[in-house]
Amino acid sequence: MKRRLALTVNVLQPQYADLLGPLYDAGMEIDYIELMSTTDQDRVARELRGYDYVLAASEIFGDTSIPRLADSLKLIARNGVGVESVDIGLCTEYNIAVANMPGMNADGVGEYCISALLALLRNVCKNNAAMHAGQWCGFPGRSFTGTLGLIGFGAIAQSFARFCAGFPVDVVAYDMNPDPARAAELGVTLVSLEELLARADFVSLHLPLTGSTRHFVDGAMFSRMKRGAYFINTSRGPVADEQALIRALQDGQLQGAVLDVFETEPVGPDNPQRHALVAHGGGQPARAAQSTAGLLRHHSGLPPRNPSRQRHQPGQSHGPQIKLSGDMDISD
Repeated sequence: MKRRLALTVNVLQPQYADLLGPLYDAGMEIDYIELMSTTDQDRVARELRGYDYVLAASEIFGDTSIPRLADSLKLIARNGVGVESVDIGLCTEYNIAVANMPGMNADGVGEYCISALLALLRNVCKNNAAMHAGQWCGFPGRSFTGTLGLIGFGAIAQSFARFCAGFPVDVVAYDMNPDPARAAELGVTLVSLEELLARADFVSLHLPLTGSTRHFVDGAMFSRMKRGAYFINTSRGPVADEQALIRALQDGQLQGAVLDVFETEPVGPDNPQRHALVAHGGGQPARAAQSTAGLLRHHSGLPPRNPSRQRHQPGQSHGPQIKLSGDMDISD
């Protein structure tokens, strides 16, 4: 009997034969199911019932959906780094493996950070819209010069720093567990959080969503940034207080923001202007191809190594990560 794979990640729709070919060759039946990162667990359970594997976006797998999927579901593979949408402890109880891909999308997100920031600084979207509207006005922008501050110095922040090497920008970083050797290699200066906020013309957020980082960047922190700074968030929406961000934009404390993530996804139509927005897709090109290799490994019956049993509730924190042959990380 064919194993069944559900794709809820729109970058891996079945027409992408070059990525999905190995899975078809392995005898899988593949369906694309548009869940749009829903928080409705009844819908998740209803739409995904009967599937062996799910290549998931950010829809919620918790106490309402997991028990109803457990008779067939063997693997939830997150197409990204964070697993806060999956109750790993409950998956453990039902013998469902959970996979993510830490580091696989680092260059994709780093590339997005700099490209979206440049587009915002040079008013690319606004000028393009004006041209399409028949206007010949030209909105002035500013150059990418000054100081970039990275809050968090993991793989994505390091990639962003590397892409900045050709620009007249000083890069500083704050991390609770700093890597001085890697910082020196990339020409990054490690500083305290307060020094970063005081110095940076551009503040980029690179923290996981955990119980202690929810609203890590709040109204008080926005007020300590340089007036007229730019804010970039490609980590997780709830790590920054979105209402505080809106207020900081409206009162001029921030000049603009680049957002790839939001507190509520999909995002509503009521976000303020002066944003460069994308629907949580900064890392998709890099991580898409990696998904197939990890699924094939699990499909072949290869077990995860060093299994963990740490309890994890969806929406709270990242669960344990277990390296799986360089393809994906498995938590079971």
